[in-house]
Amino acid sequence: MTRQVASLIVRLRIATFAALAVTLYLLVTMFAVGDDRASDESEAKPCLATRVDGGQVRAGPFTGGIHPDYDVVGGRFRLRVGAFRDVADGLSQKIPWSVSRQANVGPNLRIDARRLPPLPLRTFRMNLRRVSGTGDQRRWFFPSVMNPPAEGCWRLRFKSGKATGSLTVRVQGKA
Repeated sequence: MTRQVASLIVRLRIATFAALAVTLYLLVTMFAVGDDRASDESEAKPCLATRVDGGQVRAGPFTGGIHPDYDVVGGRFRLRVGAFRDVADGLSQKIPWSVSRQANVGPNLRIDARRLPPLPLRTFRMNLRRVSGTGDQRRWFFPSVMNPPAEGCWRLRFKSGKATGSLTVRVQGKA
């Protein structure tokens, strides 16, 4: 009888540990994008936006120069609805997208954006012209002012020449 009780206790401990691990995983997944003040509508499903690296976010070979104080929540990429990070300060959502000059790109970069479920489908498109950075012989630049039309989780697809990439961004209400 003692072995049976000991075996039962071990199984209960394993089941308790497994339940705790699943609960912890779900909590981390739900709050991975940070604690901010988005609307209830955009909170319906967590947006696992692309992770950022300091002041940069990557979409395949393309790198966007971002402002960590405004564009990062919980280590992930975030933008605001409209063209401004902070309207009061006049801080626009300018992001210089760059790519190695070794990449097979054309004179334009097209960004096609699509809002992901559960919110209703919305899209927007940007066409950016290539410029060369002053003194930078290694990278091409495509300056932009990001201007998402609505809140939600958005998938951005990048294409220039044969180079492609994509990322996910969480878009919140106007600042």
